[in-house]
Amino acid sequence: MSLTAKILDELTTVAIAIPILFSSLGFYFTFIMTFLVRVVVQLLARIFRPDLKNILTALHATFAMGHSKDKALESVVITMILEGKLSLQEMREGAQKRIFDFAKDKNYKFPLLHHTWTFFCGYAFWIEEDDFDIKNHIRDYDYEGELCIPSPCSEKEMRSVLAELFQMPYNRSRSPWEFLRVSNVNYNGKECTGIFLRMDHALGDGYSILEFLRTISGSNFSVPKFKMSEKKSTVLEKLGFLFKVPFDIAVNIKPALRTRGLPQLRPSLIGEEIVCISSVVNVETVNKIKNHFQVSYAAVLYAVVCGAIERAMTRSNQNVPDGLLGGVVVPVPNHPGGMCNHVTTAAAKWPIRRTSQSKRLLEIQQDLITLFRSTTIMAYFRANCRAGFAPTNLGRLVPLGGGLIGRLFGFGVVITNFPTTRGPDYFDGHEYLDCTVGLPTVLPCGIFVSIWGLNNQQRFNFNVRRNLFASDEICRNLGKYAMEELQELLEATN
Repeated sequence: MSLTAKILDELTTVAIAIPILFSSLGFYFTFIMTFLVRVVVQLLARIFRPDLKNILTALHATFAMGHSKDKALESVVITMILEGKLSLQEMREGAQKRIFDFAKDKNYKFPLLHHTWTFFCGYAFWIEEDDFDIKNHIRDYDYEGELCIPSPCSEKEMRSVLAELFQMPYNRSRSPWEFLRVSNVNYNGKECTGIFLRMDHALGDGYSILEFLRTISGSNFSVPKFKMSEKKSTVLEKLGFLFKVPFDIAVNIKPALRTRGLPQLRPSLIGEEIVCISSVVNVETVNKIKNHFQVSYAAVLYAVVCGAIERAMTRSNQNVPDGLLGGVVVPVPNHPGGMCNHVTTAAAKWPIRRTSQSKRLLEIQQDLITLFRSTTIMAYFRANCRAGFAPTNLGRLVPLGGGLIGRLFGFGVVITNFPTTRGPDYFDGHEYLDCTVGLPTVLPCGIFVSIWGLNNQQRFNFNVRRNLFASDEICRNLGKYAMEELQELLEATN
């Protein structure tokens, strides 16, 4: 880049940062006003609805904004395969003695598993589930119709209902989570037990769900620690952040402002989703690529996803762009534990059309270094928490606004990578053999890619809107394309 181009680039960043600075000041004024309104609403609730608990705070409220009576919009769904036959009684007894027997303890970590939310004066309030019974939540898989699974079933048949399961509405009188047993799954020629864990994101994030799994199973579920830490700042440093944060945000969103999302090829299918899951990826394979190119583990996975999307667009005879608008989900330092949402999403321009896989990989690595050296992650997290103070009913406008944004500017690609566990884990002696994790797309997101696994093996889970590619077959082959991309990166290390 020439000196003139560098100067123009810096001036552009400053030009974006200035309105961000002033709008953030206005944002805090709005936050103060909404905070005062919340106080009034809380007082009214104590008078007219004494059965209600506290108003949902921070990201709990943000995720609850997308609430719909017709379908679940923010469900995290995990599928797991357990070795051998695990009875429903064993599951319930394990959950009772490891979690729910401690419900009255002062330091109980899972109170939200007993709560749902309802609306009062435009805000969402926690309300305790009447006559809580784990039999309503931990039960045999009992969905019928399009969600029916044959017994016995194959692993593929079990996962064939995922697209519908993501959107299946919860019983709103109960806390929105389910631990469902599939009694007879044929996995690699053996009789095994399948489990669906379905939980609304308003209850907790990935680390909270991992803690739930760790506790209910009585196993370690050991994962690499998130290395980024939030250091304590002096008063002068905090004053400096007032000016640095808008600049860092400008650096983060500037590429996205020049980028569009995926165009839709089949507009009539905008509301329908396909779930595609890749073959198993060994952590050793990713590490070999990581070490050869001297990049982060996450950079390899993100590069594989971008390459898979390039292959899908090529097969759809689409004009493959230089980059696509999207976001990357990142954990926030110092997770407090228990059921909470301690996560945020940063803007991303995903590199799609590239002359080589290695070039794409190195570009993503540099973008990640820039992101994690900036104040952007904490700034987005705090802004999202403040946004949770707005009336929750405003969130019902999100699907409408998101659909309009998608039609005008294209549909984004969001990727989340959760650390893979480092050893075998068990539920009362039954080893967890396999798992997938997925999150649905919420407009204007068109593709949501979730990556997780157990015992040093992981999978890519693509939730993709059918309107984005030329055929359902291409949507269902995204996992295959990801494996092809991974293989080419691996071959480049030789």
